[in-house]
Amino acid sequence: MAVPAYWTILILLTTLSFVAWGFGQGSYAESMQISLFCVGMVVTGIPHGAVDHLAYMHSAKKSLNFRQFLKFYIQVMALYTIVWLFFPGISLALFLGLSFYHFGQSQLAHIHLPEKSILKRSVYFSWGMFLLLALIGLNWSESSIILEGLGAYPGKAWLNNITPGAYYAFLLTLLLVNIGILGYVWAKSYMPTQRLAWELGVLFLLFGLCYYCPLKVAFTIYFTLWHAPQAMQAEMVSLRQVYPDFNWRKFFIKALPFSLISFIGIGLLIWVAFLWQSQISPYLLFFISISILTLPHMLVMESVYAKQATEYTS
Repeated sequence: MAVPAYWTILILLTTLSFVAWGFGQGSYAESMQISLFCVGMVVTGIPHGAVDHLAYMHSAKKSLNFRQFLKFYIQVMALYTIVWLFFPGISLALFLGLSFYHFGQSQLAHIHLPEKSILKRSVYFSWGMFLLLALIGLNWSESSIILEGLGAYPGKAWLNNITPGAYYAFLLTLLLVNIGILGYVWAKSYMPTQRLAWELGVLFLLFGLCYYCPLKVAFTIYFTLWHAPQAMQAEMVSLRQVYPDFNWRKFFIKALPFSLISFIGIGLLIWVAFLWQSQISPYLLFFISISILTLPHMLVMESVYAKQATEYTS
């Protein structure tokens, strides 16, 4: 889904500004990074999933009411919370794998293929894998501190011992795989030439963001300016079929109650952790909280994109 033109210009200029600042050896104070992160999460990060109930009830194959949706959301979050408590390593691996797919889906849902197409899902997964592994691996000193609270998470020994050169080679391989897959999609006429050029440019721009900016800055810029607005736009396209006058103002009004609940819940969790002098990093705790909120959101967006893909290819 394409975001409005003014958003695209703002996103590009903001991202380029941060990449240029990082390239010029500009430093980022910790307070600035935290402030940027908090503002981004408040404006689009959390709200982008706060109208899932409306989008899912419209996109579901059968009619659902709000009570049924709420039951679904709570059940998924409760189950994933239990998995995090007893199997943190498995939970981390599951969340990363789903995030690979989800981030690629929000960027490349416009490809003219059915959502269940193996090729389309491969594009999603490879794109998201490249982005997230670039974000984590190129900022490993920060990433490892956040993940340390998980103990023996999957791949810990391998990641702690891999050399920078080997990791760069791995990322280069992933980049070439993505270029190859996107080129194949273009060659098969599932994507126009102009869109291919745009996606390749975005791929290199986001790599530059991950390379030149610290973890919190790079993640905030990508998540709140690239991923969240595209997911919001996809939900708006879906909702406008039922509510033709649904606009950005109404989106944020509808999102406000669930956004506030999410903010309060995450805040209480982190406050209790501090109160109990927990050994878990507040960043890790926030990461786990977001993953629990995000899992049902991913399932909702899958139904939204699947419905829209059916309309595109029919």
